[in-house]
Amino acid sequence: MIAAVIINTISKLLRRGPFHAVYLATHLMPRRKDLWVFGSWQGRRFADNARYLFLYCAQNVPGRPRCVWISTNKSIVVQLREEGLAAHYKWSVKGLWTALRAGVYVFDFRSSDVSYALSGGAIRVNLWHGVPLKRIERDIEDPKHPHNKARYGSLPARMIYSLVDPQIYERADYIVATGPDPDRFFQTAFAMRQDQVMVTGYPRNDALFGDPWTRKASGTIDETIRKQLQRDRENGYRIIGYFPTWRDVTMVRGSLFQVPLPIEELEQVLEAHRAKLYCKLHQQSNAVLTGADESNHVELLPSQVDIYQQLPLMDALITDYSSVYFDFLLLDRPVLFYAPDLEEYRKYRTFYYDYDEATPGPKAFTGEALVEAVRETLADYVGACERWAADRERVRQMVHSFVDASSSERCLQEIQQHLSNGAGRGHSSHHDG
Repeated sequence: MIAAVIINTISKLLRRGPFHAVYLATHLMPRRKDLWVFGSWQGRRFADNARYLFLYCAQNVPGRPRCVWISTNKSIVVQLREEGLAAHYKWSVKGLWTALRAGVYVFDFRSSDVSYALSGGAIRVNLWHGVPLKRIERDIEDPKHPHNKARYGSLPARMIYSLVDPQIYERADYIVATGPDPDRFFQTAFAMRQDQVMVTGYPRNDALFGDPWTRKASGTIDETIRKQLQRDRENGYRIIGYFPTWRDVTMVRGSLFQVPLPIEELEQVLEAHRAKLYCKLHQQSNAVLTGADESNHVELLPSQVDIYQQLPLMDALITDYSSVYFDFLLLDRPVLFYAPDLEEYRKYRTFYYDYDEATPGPKAFTGEALVEAVRETLADYVGACERWAADRERVRQMVHSFVDASSSERCLQEIQQHLSNGAGRGHSSHHDG
């Protein structure tokens, strides 16, 4: 076992040698601040905050930068080009050259969403992908977690991480937040100064308010699901979304997470109250949901579905620890919390908030309790909306400074303002290893 780990580490080090050399060399590349490259989920998806800021910035308006989407998925490139948008395959000559010349990298997680190796010297804007309930990055307290070991572990461990996975130490020039609490959390989680945190709201939340531009370049799957939800609503169904987050335990142990959803019992409640439950598992999660295929009122959505295209059509949301509920608060509709593994989850990831204080809705810790909470919500939907309204407003004010469809506009203006003020000069060197 130990020998295998050593061999694997040496193999990674040998592969990373050229990678490090390329990254250092790209710092010498002249870059254009009017050329911005965008990417999301390691280049595999057209999604999240990067998607919506790209769509907004790519509109033909004077004074906006040239925006190019970089992807490892050729079908995404074709789809965007058919919509008249600039996109390149990451490993094509145009993709590599554009990544080398771009002065601004915009991404949802790390610059590797576009190309870490080619990003040296570019200004990096991290849009992130959610208001954190659970602690993230440098704030993770579990000593067994890779992020904790890489920053606070033994000297040998930190040296190995710096060579094998240098991106874990990457620091963006700017990060986007939604409100006062995320502003504070991001400063500690990402080791950033307050002036590096741009409180603009998340671009993806513009889709919640229905502006037409947010639906441009929607894929076939998104449009199909959206039409299905619209038909359900026209036929008098209430629509509930169930979106559980991923579990660190699946990464630490390499095990599957069997989603404990009591589908048979829920099926009876949903049928009785003319409702449907649409489930989507986290795309990075090693999770399994069984039983939905046999249900008439519970459906498992494909992992590549963009839920921000679907949330406006949903009457209520069920989640556990996912940041999606913070966004859903902008619609001021009922949220139910289903956390049967709360204590187990806390072993791997603690929270920024007290869980009860930050979850404005009924809490269910067993399948039976979830079924009852869904029953009560559907039996008296108006009452369910009113019952938790004050708590939803309290939490919304904690995490959102804006409740409108202008987050992309503010985000673009903030980035351009920083560029005009000489962004990048005097900032960190992008790493803190």
